[in-house]
Amino acid sequence: GVIPRPPDWVWWILGGGLVVLFGLLGRKEDQKLVDLGPRVVKSVELPLTAPMVMESLCALGNAKMKVPDDIRLLMDPHRDGPGVRIELELPRGVTASFVMERREELAAALRRELGTVWPSVGRRHPGHLVLFVSDQVMAQAEQEPWPLLNAGEVDIFTAIPLFTNQRGAWIKLSIAYASII
Repeated sequence: GVIPRPPDWVWWILGGGLVVLFGLLGRKEDQKLVDLGPRVVKSVELPLTAPMVMESLCALGNAKMKVPDDIRLLMDPHRDGPGVRIELELPRGVTASFVMERREELAAALRRELGTVWPSVGRRHPGHLVLFVSDQVMAQAEQEPWPLLNAGEVDIFTAIPLFTNQRGAWIKLSIAYASII
């Protein structure tokens, strides 16, 4: 006798069944074949751009700062050590201290962790904002070794490094004239 050739769809079903069978036989005992449970997706931080910062500043709720075009960009976002720095001139009547008081809201608007967003007053005038957004939360960043650790003798009448700022740079202070001792 002659054995009739089966239709093509039979081969597809047979191949799919073999894949499932070998998948079941080759899996670990405690592993599910298919896991359709909820997934946690790690968020990807977008690079800091000037329009993003201007829109975030407008979201702080100041009546004088509602349109991003009212904010003047003095310096584009650029790398500054362990983070990104941007300098802005706020609209008339809006001070940088207003932004500093709302650092938490600014971090939420920028979609960054609170420990990475550091606004400060610039040198020009009270409406000059310098924003530093670090790559890593300040509390988790590794600090350089203290320069006085192996210094031996220290002159308290000259400025010595005692503290670090948000950028990780050492801040020097003359402790003899600062009423610390």
